[in-house]
Order: sequence, then C-alpha cells, then structure tokens
Amino acid sequence: MAAMKTNKRTRSRGGFSLIETMIAMLVLGFGLLTIASAQVYAGKSAQAGRHRTRAVEIAQTQMERLQSLSWNDADLAATAWTPNVDVVTTVESTSAQTAMTFSRQWRITNAIANQTRSIDVRVGWTDAHGVTKDFTLSSTRFNFEGL
Repeated sequence: MAAMKTNKRTRSRGGFSLIETMIAMLVLGFGLLTIASAQVYAGKSAQAGRHRTRAVEIAQTQMERLQSLSWNDADLAATAWTPNVDVVTTVESTSAQTAMTFSRQWRITNAIANQTRSIDVRVGWTDAHGVTKDFTLSSTRFNFEGL
C-alpha cells in the first residue's frame, strides 16, 4: 500500500502544470516583444545613418570642388553663407529607394590675408519625424599659388 501512494505522488509531479506553462509563455512573449522593438529601433537608426552618410557625401563633393579651384577663382572669394542650393537625391530605405531633398551652402573666410582661407560646407535635411538635421564640413585652404 505504501508503494502505491509513492507512485501516485511521483506521477502527479511528473509534468508541467497549467500555471507553469502560462508563466513560461508570458516570459517568452516579453522576450519576443523586446527583440521586435530592438529590430524596429535598429531599422530607424540605420535609416538615420544612411541620411547622414548621404549628407556627408554631398558636403565632401562640394568641398573637393572648392578645394580644386584656383586661388583667384571667384567661387573661392571670401563670402558669407551662400543661399541654400537644394540637392535632390535618392536614399535607400529598408524597402525601396526614397527621393530626398538636402540643402547645401558654403562659406569662405580669409583666415590669414592672401595665405589661407577657411571653407565651411553645411548640408541640411529633414528626417522622417520632421526634425531638421545638419552636417558641417570644415577645411583650410593654403595659397600654394602665391609661393
């Protein structure tokens, strides 16, 4: 008789109860939600990175153009910020390519008269949330032609 009671006890403790299964499902659900929200955040961060990368490319292209000009070129004369020039380009998103407008402007200042000039190129854009962002690339140009 005592052996029979022991078997019943071990059989009743042998599996998972409904409560244990529900708790395990709850923990798994929270884990999956956390992973899903991290994936959404990673996608948004990647898109912001693509926008910033495109802005850097636009600024670098303009900087290289200005650096390649002759010292006496009119486009390299000292000036305040130029009016914005819109640059429409495509930016890859997670599902397709999206047309986006960046604004580009530059400023040239004489650092040391007839020897060096500071060049600043600023690129601005509006992100998907309507927040205005900008990137400024700065460089100094030396007058090698005056040597």
